[in-house]
Amino acid sequence: MKIYDERTGGEIRLLDGLRSRERGDMVQVVGLGEKVKFGRVVPLVQLQQVGNPMSLFDGSTVTDEAGRHILAGYDKDAL
Repeated sequence: MKIYDERTGGEIRLLDGLRSRERGDMVQVVGLGEKVKFGRVVPLVQLQQVGNPMSLFDGSTVTDEAGRHILAGYDKDAL
């Protein structure tokens, strides 16, 4: 499953740097794939706060009007 950035429309890729809209901190994409949630296959984006290797977490996605999976709350940014 492809996952896109809401601001730029660009595809999210492994090792991309992203900035949190809420906190302004930087995270890096360290995992992409799929997972089963409530009996449905949904996209998986694993994020890690830059400089904190113990901060692994899953990002949330939403589906836009075109049916694309959009990463919620983060925008692409150069590390």
